[in-house]
Amino acid sequence: MKNTITIGGRTLTFEVYLSDESYDYTEFYEGTETYTYKKWGLFGDTITEERPKHVFTIDEAITNPRKSKEWWEKELLEEIKLLDRKEEIERGEFI
Repeated sequence: MKNTITIGGRTLTFEVYLSDESYDYTEFYEGTETYTYKKWGLFGDTITEERPKHVFTIDEAITNPRKSKEWWEKELLEEIKLLDRKEEIERGEFI
């Protein structure tokens, strides 16, 4: 996952998923999160790894030539606005 885009003051990485059934989507990530799990379910060594933090998904492939740059900019800015609002709520800024 090496695709990056900077928009709305944020740097996002993204991954495009293409399907034969015409259900394509793009997942966007920002930063990383620590994920801890046991090697064999409940047993074994505890493994800790860093992986990209998923922030949102748009149900279109960013590589689709039928969607304009303006359409993508509008969709991404709308999702970033919602993401900013979610962070405000987490900080206790309700109004």
